[in-house]
Amino acid sequence: HYPLPNSVEAYSQAPGRAGRDGRYSECILLYSRVDAERIRRMLEHDAGGAGYLRMGLKKLLTMTEYCENAGCRRKFLLEYFGEEYNGENCGLCDICDHPPGRADCTDAARLIVGCIQQLPGKFGIELIGNVLRGSKNAKIRKYGFDALPAFGSGKKYSQDQYRSWINDLVRQGYLVRTGDRYPAIGLTGRSIGLQKGRCRVMLPAPENGGA
Repeated sequence: HYPLPNSVEAYSQAPGRAGRDGRYSECILLYSRVDAERIRRMLEHDAGGAGYLRMGLKKLLTMTEYCENAGCRRKFLLEYFGEEYNGENCGLCDICDHPPGRADCTDAARLIVGCIQQLPGKFGIELIGNVLRGSKNAKIRKYGFDALPAFGSGKKYSQDQYRSWINDLVRQGYLVRTGDRYPAIGLTGRSIGLQKGRCRVMLPAPENGGA
């Protein structure tokens, strides 16, 4: 698949056709966040109306979640289409064949939750990562987020690392994503328990080997 399909429905058609005769087949998806932004701009300039835009953005968000998901891809697809999959390892997707390294990243997860608690409202992944990394971009200066205790508290990690962790925390139910056009990250009951030290969290291993 290249470029990125704009929905899980569009993506799933080709693997379905490839496997109809029962023979072994492989599906390769080339993913870039740039492609997702290109599709977003196309949707926003389409004349389909607000309902069309909202649905298109929702489907695009789910497609990007699939690409950035650190869990079993088969489970993701089956659950999207209303089916349950309780297996631990499907043996068919790249994640299950070559599981990414995971580590106890509880301290980093608490930094993320603490940052979200301090923000005056719900914001997206990019802003949360920028606050933690101590970015001095215009939006952070404008709203005074550089005065928050969380500002710069996680500067040793990259923006890509925070994207990966926040997406995985959403997948595990420690955070929640809301909104279609401007997805925002919020807290759940599980995230409060995490902040109070009631549990430990395993996340994709950090790039620099420590969390």
